[in-house]
Amino acid sequence: MRVSPPVVGGCTIVPERVPLVAKNQPTVTIETEVDTPGGWRFEARIERPHQGARTVTLRISWQDFEHWSGGTAPPSIVAQAVVELAIERKEDSANLGDFDAAMLRRWFPGADEALRQKLRRTA
Repeated sequence: MRVSPPVVGGCTIVPERVPLVAKNQPTVTIETEVDTPGGWRFEARIERPHQGARTVTLRISWQDFEHWSGGTAPPSIVAQAVVELAIERKEDSANLGDFDAAMLRRWFPGADEALRQKLRRTA
């Protein structure tokens, strides 16, 4: 039996998606989203077990957003996936600072396809 999400005032209430995180893995939370000329700016909080939390600023252009999601995911979900992928794949991810999402392509080959796959899994 399929259970439908609750509807309040004509709006469907969708439960917040919480990524499945392995024990001792960092978690990423998008705290702010700001429209900018040409894209968005996000503040992402990265919490690492036994190491505390830090915040990084991420920029995503409209072009990269469309390239990765085709408009099928909200910008904040794409931002979270970008930061998670950077943490998973970047060698010195513990020192991840502010960055533009396009840097993923420089940091490791296959970033575009890896990000698209990650977004499909969260859909």
